[in-house]
Amino acid sequence: PNSFRKFKEHCQFMFGGPLAKKSEEAKCNYLMLWVGEKGRQIFSTWKINAEQRKQLDTCYTGFENYCAPKVNHIYSRYKFKSCLQAEGQTFEEFVTDLRLLIKDCGYADEIQNEMIRDHIVFGVRSHKIREKLINEGSNLTLEKCIDLSRTYELSQSQLKDISGQAQ
Repeated sequence: PNSFRKFKEHCQFMFGGPLAKKSEEAKCNYLMLWVGEKGRQIFSTWKINAEQRKQLDTCYTGFENYCAPKVNHIYSRYKFKSCLQAEGQTFEEFVTDLRLLIKDCGYADEIQNEMIRDHIVFGVRSHKIREKLINEGSNLTLEKCIDLSRTYELSQSQLKDISGQAQ
């Protein structure tokens, strides 16, 4: 599903930029060039009428249905909730993993930031960071959580540099 998302973003960039003035039908033709022989074979199996063949949304939906595996929300939530910051993994990498994992969980957009924030508190490796985050209590937002964690990780790195130079 990620590769299709990237492909769709690339198409939207091209259609919003250099190809913005082209007709919808012309954009569909460009899309058919970009998907290659295999993509055109897949397209030829769809049961759509001549008018639908000229609509980008029809093409996007068809390819997305073909490319994207069916999501198992239970398994996706298991992977999200069991994600812990690994040894040697930066905080930034950990947060990126959480943001990618939550996409397939099926949670409402309104609660995703809360879910990520909570999971950072549960899954971060450093007990000191966890303590700082818990001390914030109900005032802890995702932004504040990320800011405090990044700052702590950066300061620890700087302290190592300083102590290394002192020796």
